Amino acid sequence: MNEKNILVVGIFVVDLSFKANKLPSPGETIIGENYIIGPGGKGSNQAVAISRAGGKVSLIARIGDDHFANIGLNLYQEENVNTEGLIIAKGENTGSAAISVDKNGMNSIIVVPGAASGIDKSLIEEKIELFNNSSLLLTGYEIPLEVTNHSLKLAKKKGHYPEAIGLLENLNQMQVKNKKTIVNLLLQYIKEQQNIGKEKNK
Repeated sequence: MNEKNILVVGIFVVDLSFKANKLPSPGETIIGENYIIGPGGKGSNQAVAISRAGGKVSLIARIGDDHFANIGLNLYQEENVNTEGLIIAKGENTGSAAISVDKNGMNSIIVVPGAASGIDKSLIEEKIELFNNSSLLLTGYEIPLEVTNHSLKLAKKKGHYPEAIGLLENLNQMQVKNKKTIVNLLLQYIKEQQNIGKEKNK
């Protein structure tokens, strides 16, 4: 187990964000002001943020073999995110989200998970080596609940500290915005837990 490696299990989708003065009512068509096409998915965003903050991170996610998938692959190459955990589903579309945002920041979102919806426990098992080589798992509920629970159980069995997710949530509630500070606190937490384990084994 490498105490400096972080593993994320989540999804990648491409966000199609549209900005307009107001959100359309049912059946209404309005003229927007701008649109942005870019990477999304909470797990993917977390992996990129960890890497930018100086952490070594791997992402387990399921994507298609289309143009949208290339957006993710190019992103991870640029951001130094380990892609050994990516599952490329032949003949399937990568997930996408249509996000409409009004002038006040209110939004409405339609998410089509696409290939991401096909992730299951067997695919997680195929990536067991990534669990062996990491010390912290970060996951959430954008993937099927049974996959989240299975990932947490595997992490605990391998000596990870999934309870550190609670620490991350607390930091968010405390409005700690600096990503490097968050990663450093998580790594400090891991080190403290390992020291506690060593004391217990004496």
